[in-house]
Amino acid sequence: MHRDDLHSIFILVTENRQNYPVSITRSDCYKRKKFEVMKKNGKFPEYAERISIKEMLFTNSDQFEVPARAYTDLNIKVSGTPEIPKSLLFLLVTSHGYHELTCKDISVVDIGKVEVFGAEYKDEYNSKVAAKLAFYKKILKELINRFKRHRWTPQLNNKRLTQLKNFTKSFWFKPPGPSA
Repeated sequence: MHRDDLHSIFILVTENRQNYPVSITRSDCYKRKKFEVMKKNGKFPEYAERISIKEMLFTNSDQFEVPARAYTDLNIKVSGTPEIPKSLLFLLVTSHGYHELTCKDISVVDIGKVEVFGAEYKDEYNSKVAAKLAFYKKILKELINRFKRHRWTPQLNNKRLTQLKNFTKSFWFKPPGPSA
């Protein structure tokens, strides 16, 4: 998915495994499907899968044709930049009939936004577990360092520092240092 400040472009890669072309006449995209269990008075419980219009991201009536034994990218431009969940549900009406497809491999690319930063480190791991452990270890270390800097580094201006020195001189305790 590509998006800028005003529009979003959904790019759905489809594969036709048949020996003849397939046309897509309608494509709808939803955030999720809802599952219900309901018991009406005096009846047995019922199970139902529902699709709510509140969860709809877009609907498209443009026709696409997927060639025989080939891939095609469906580019669907919609206005707005919706929040994208971890998976999307696509409902396609094709020359073969009705299809429900769940897409979990979603890449969101923000177009026109540039971020410049300096990195202190970047480590790569072959394991998700090792990466998560290293991540939490570095977060903990960063929090400890920030706490130490905040707690033990006095943020004193000259007036406050002079008041602190005068207080320690007037008190019976003398600050450590060279004696005169």
